[in-house]
Amino acid sequence: MSVHDRRTQKRFGGWTGLAAVLVAGLLVVFAAAVLLAGPQLLARTLPPTPVVAENVSAQAVAAQKATERGQLDSYGWVDKETGLAHIPVAEAIQQMAEAGLPVGAPKTIAAPTGAETAALPVGEVSFSSDVLPIFVERCSECHGDDDPEEGLEVTSYRTLMLGSIYGSVIKPGDVAGSYLFDQVNSGKMPKKGDRLTPTQIEIIRRWIEAGAQDN
Repeated sequence: MSVHDRRTQKRFGGWTGLAAVLVAGLLVVFAAAVLLAGPQLLARTLPPTPVVAENVSAQAVAAQKATERGQLDSYGWVDKETGLAHIPVAEAIQQMAEAGLPVGAPKTIAAPTGAETAALPVGEVSFSSDVLPIFVERCSECHGDDDPEEGLEVTSYRTLMLGSIYGSVIKPGDVAGSYLFDQVNSGKMPKKGDRLTPTQIEIIRRWIEAGAQDN
């Protein structure tokens, strides 16, 4: 091999070694970049983790649902966030009936017999003498003058006719449209203690039917 050939081979070998060093360096840089940026790229490709409110627990959600169910069985409520009014099933059925839509047969009141008939007032029913004592005795525990539930106070004619925070509960002359009568007739009210007797229910019905007067 000539001197020229040996010099050419030495130069070529030097360039080859330099290229190998550069490639190795690039591979090291690329590997470091993957190690550093890999978790961020992986996080971008995965779906976001649902965020759970810190202050909302399963117990709180269950309690809210129970409250809403209780309100629906009572007077209903208004969802301020959605602007929707939730009304009791009985009232919804009544509205369907008024609109001419088919609904189940309305409940009927069993006519009082025997000793119960004797307890009914003769002639016109008096609010102060016949109806008010029933409300005070059986309903004032929840709807008295001290923080009445749903804003409904039944201890006087004026407060009774003002109704609850959701509107009137007595419609003079309209027994079927009187929400309070539906509640006591169905046994949903009073919530505490025994339901009203057939005689008490009949007294309230006759009073409403006669015009729900303040007499």
